[in-house]
Amino acid sequence: MVSQPKPISPAQVVAAALLVAGVLALFHGFGPDPQAAADAALARKVAKSTHRGLVTDGAGLCPQTRAAALAKRVKPTDKTGAKAPNQLQSQPQSWRCVELDGRLLLQLTDPKKTDEKLPSVKIPGAQSLVGPLAAVALVLTLRHAALGLFLAVVLGAVASFGPLQGVKIAAIDVFWPTLTDGDNLLILAFTGTMLGMVHVAMATGGFGDLAWRIAKRAGGDPAGARRRTRLAAWLLGLAIFFDDYANSLVVGSSVRPLADKTGVSRAKLAYLVDATSAAVAGIAIVSTWVGFEVGLLDDQIARFSGIADAGYGVFLAAIPFRFYCILTVFFAGVIAWTGRDYGPMKAEQARAQATTEELTAPTGRAHWLDAMGPVLVVLLTVIGLDLWYGRANPGDLLTRFIAGADAAGLKVLAIAGVAGSVAAMGGAIVRGLLTPTAALGAWLAGIRAMAPVLAILVCAMAMRVVCDQAGTPSYLAALLGGVTGPWVPLLSFFVAALVAFMTGSSWATMGILLPIVVPLAATDPGPAAVWLLASTAAVLDGAIFGDHCSPISDTTVMSSAASGCPHDVHVWTQLPYALTVMAAAAIFGYVGTAHAGLSAWAALGLAAVTLVIFVTMVGRHAQPTAQHESAKAE
Repeated sequence: MVSQPKPISPAQVVAAALLVAGVLALFHGFGPDPQAAADAALARKVAKSTHRGLVTDGAGLCPQTRAAALAKRVKPTDKTGAKAPNQLQSQPQSWRCVELDGRLLLQLTDPKKTDEKLPSVKIPGAQSLVGPLAAVALVLTLRHAALGLFLAVVLGAVASFGPLQGVKIAAIDVFWPTLTDGDNLLILAFTGTMLGMVHVAMATGGFGDLAWRIAKRAGGDPAGARRRTRLAAWLLGLAIFFDDYANSLVVGSSVRPLADKTGVSRAKLAYLVDATSAAVAGIAIVSTWVGFEVGLLDDQIARFSGIADAGYGVFLAAIPFRFYCILTVFFAGVIAWTGRDYGPMKAEQARAQATTEELTAPTGRAHWLDAMGPVLVVLLTVIGLDLWYGRANPGDLLTRFIAGADAAGLKVLAIAGVAGSVAAMGGAIVRGLLTPTAALGAWLAGIRAMAPVLAILVCAMAMRVVCDQAGTPSYLAALLGGVTGPWVPLLSFFVAALVAFMTGSSWATMGILLPIVVPLAATDPGPAAVWLLASTAAVLDGAIFGDHCSPISDTTVMSSAASGCPHDVHVWTQLPYALTVMAAAAIFGYVGTAHAGLSAWAALGLAAVTLVIFVTMVGRHAQPTAQHESAKAE
């Protein structure tokens, strides 16, 4: 079980405000050049526009021209004092990069072509960080995720666009498009149907039978039953390797009743679910992520000459350098096996063990397949439909699955959720475990439980829109500057982690940073192109770190919702674990390979041994105190 939210004190609110103000002041004084951030964003927009043929390097247009002008002490004004346009280097002279009303835009000098639609971008600054910083502070301070995220969305829009315009943008350009976006609706549909399916399975008693069987195999030992439950969550997370959304919802919702009965805290379950969602899908050779990552790498394939001839080859070559993903999965396994905890997770686990009721043998006709059968239907539906949508693609089954996942998108998950719900209700009715009315009532109870999850998911999605409109990713991406050499992997890792944590989107982070980082690393790829592969992997892994622990990440929200853990508790309890693995990945991985000459596998081995030693020395088995013993289950 989880702790009750504590009353909000004025001191907490003041502390949160001071924290946000301090970070903003730090970035305002020492952060990246806002103009360079806008330049980079404009360059990326041009690369995606109809004028793509004019672009020689998507990461080096306006920034180079403006930086060069400043370096030569050329004042960016003409004789009249007006701002002079910066001519785009390596571009036809009919194009120029100009600043107009706080925006950078491409402009044609040929008056005959006035009908051209040219991309532009708002110049971002430190104020673009207000939204995500406020989200983190308010969620952890107010202990109310939906309210904190909603206020953060409004504050972020107001900080970037002014009071009146900010409120208007938040309502019209942020929340309404978020609520009506097709992909967002499919995500919400999948989440709702999965929760409904699990409520039906719980009503049948199938999870009770599963818990009893696990306890019997543990010889009646409560500690053994908890270990088996933790390992079941971890192994199921590894088995559902093909999609992070399916992983979060299937594992969390199906293991949650079992965890409640065996004494595994919902916070611990949420961590195991979150740690094996994006981290597994991101490095699986077949997943819904592969097509996206390979597409980004294909755009940069010329930089990987001598390493691979296609993006998929680069993806495979970079897997040994995916230190954070690999170590996160390993670390979650260590936590599941040992049962040792530290930080706020230990208190949550102690509370859960104190409020666990003794397991008794089930008395009804329910079987564990009544609970896990619908889960299997969901998995088979996802795999079957992705293969069906990719059937026209030449190649083997793996190739067709990847192509089908790209083509079908999220609608496959929504269909699978409906199929699982039908299987759960139909099976319960046919076997006589529930009447049709009771089955429908149980399913609707799961949908009603979706209400707070819906609010959190919508606000998290809206925050990503605010960050995009305010230019937050572009501003943070400018932190990379002109760094070269062996520091590129480490700095790329930290910048990607920061961007993803602030914006809650790993895919957007990858799409923004890879076109910047790969050219930087390719200028001096190091021995055997180690720095280039490490830098590429660092962007992908840093993005997944942010996806793993950001309070506005959809998989973080889904993991807490499916596990029944309050969102703020999940964020707060898993953060020390994520930071521990991040430190190991940075020190042994991106510093060890680039500076100490370690091979990727040697770095992974040293990091893994260090993590085991750390958990053994710092982690402790939770021991319920007298206060916990007297606590009542929620």
